[in-house]
Amino acid sequence: MNRMIPLPKKILSGTSLTHPAPNNTAGDSVSARLERAIERGAGGLMTLNNAEIQQALREMKEKHPEFTVLPVIPNVPEFVREATEYGMAGAGIRRLLRVGFMGAVRLGIFGVFKAPAVLLQRDFPTILSVLFELEMNEFRKFNPPAVFLQNQMADLLLALNNRRAFAMFAEQARDRYGAEPGVLTVNFVRMAEKLKEWDVKIRLICAPFNRDQFLMPDIGDVTGDESYAPILESGKFQLIADRISIHSPTPDDALEWALNSGAASSAIVSC
Repeated sequence: MNRMIPLPKKILSGTSLTHPAPNNTAGDSVSARLERAIERGAGGLMTLNNAEIQQALREMKEKHPEFTVLPVIPNVPEFVREATEYGMAGAGIRRLLRVGFMGAVRLGIFGVFKAPAVLLQRDFPTILSVLFELEMNEFRKFNPPAVFLQNQMADLLLALNNRRAFAMFAEQARDRYGAEPGVLTVNFVRMAEKLKEWDVKIRLICAPFNRDQFLMPDIGDVTGDESYAPILESGKFQLIADRISIHSPTPDDALEWALNSGAASSAIVSC
């Protein structure tokens, strides 16, 4: 059996910081929500690149040096908004401008001068590679142990049977940033099967896992958690339980169920 990649048991969803539950204190800042989640046992944060969250992470870095940041890349919703308004090349240029001079130097000549042109080519693996560099520049100061491919992008590439994109993502994560590659998906079984078939070394999969079987596969008489079992028993994959409850904040009993199931090593929670 392959080794388990050490991650916090309780990982906060970045979405819950920017879109908090209605019972959160009115006017709460992202920093205040993050601090409260840490006090309640969150050991890490899985998040898209977001200016407010980045600021909150910078503020708490010295106070909580052990806190784990897990980037989700790329920020597809934001990129789609910018591409709709400014075009593909325009969206790329805007991202380069946000990186700044020193960030551009770290990205290298290819990333700086070729990014807008690459985005026009509509080549998914290359586009992903450029977006990876642009967004990881914002996260490198937190030394993330793992980085996750965003679910819409991951499931689109899976549907397109695009092995090259997953292989490039995994290689880039390990070689450029020393981070373990992972994917978010709502198709745990198919994703695991294809990664194994392609021999792409991605071990971490964050996917729906809950006692109500919400967003989990239902194959005949085989329930969602039963369909996960043989894949996890192979020891080739490590499950991070997502969507463990439809309620926010995440109920304690839902978290306990996911972590005590023996299937998931960590769980994503909302605050």
